Amino acid sequence: MSRASLGVCAAVAAVLISAAAGAEGVCGSRQAALDYLLSRYREVPRAMGLAADGRLVELLVAPNGSWTLLVSRADGLACVVATGEAWEQVPAPPEGPPA
Repeated sequence: MSRASLGVCAAVAAVLISAAAGAEGVCGSRQAALDYLLSRYREVPRAMGLAADGRLVELLVAPNGSWTLLVSRADGLACVVATGEAWEQVPAPPEGPPA
């Protein structure tokens, strides 16, 4: 893990309070996590989806390419499950039948 990734995890850990025993990663209020990642790293949600168990999976990305993967429960508890750098958007394939 890079120093930048460790720094993100450490900083988020300092801001968020773990709210559930046995939760993986750094956990706390979803809104607090979103607010912190925006103010500290300029990361904003760029993609989201629902996991098979109903949890919300969000990818937050900053203009400089730093990113965080956040997983949230319906009760508002969110956990950082991965962080990184050098995120790049892959272009969508052309629509229509394959060539």
